[in-house]
Amino acid sequence: MHRSHDGGGRRAARRRGRTSRNPWGERLQPDRPQAGRKLLQLCKQVSRAVSLVLAEMDDSVLQDVAVDSVLPAPNASRLLVQVYLTRPVEGVAPTDIVQRLFAAGPRIRAEIATMIHRRKAPELSFALLAPPQPEPAPPTE
Repeated sequence: MHRSHDGGGRRAARRRGRTSRNPWGERLQPDRPQAGRKLLQLCKQVSRAVSLVLAEMDDSVLQDVAVDSVLPAPNASRLLVQVYLTRPVEGVAPTDIVQRLFAAGPRIRAEIATMIHRRKAPELSFALLAPPQPEPAPPTE
C-alpha cells in the first residue's frame, strides 16, 4: 500500500517545534525562515552604501567617519548605523558629529534608496562609537 506524503510526520513535527532566531536573538516567523538572511543582507548593503555616501560628502568631518556596523532597530524599516572617526578631529564635539549625521540623513537615505533598489528606504539612526583600538603587539623576548 502506498502512503501519500502530506508533509506531516515525525520530522515535520520536530521542525515545527523549533524556533529560529536571528543573530540578535529575535524570533523569526516560522513561515519565513529566510527573513534573518534577508535582514543581514540588507544591513550589509546599507553599510556599503552609507560608506560610499559619507566618502562623497562635502563636509570634511563626515568624510572622516567610517561605518562600523548596521543593525536592525528593531526591524528592517529602521536601522542603527554605528560609526566611528577614522582620525581625531580637533574642535568638534562628538554630539556635533552625530548632529551632522542626522542633518545629512535625508540625503544619505535618498542615496541608499537608489543604491539598494528599494521602494522604501529604511529610516536611519546614528550612533558614534569610540575608534577601534589597535591590537597590542605580542611581547618579544
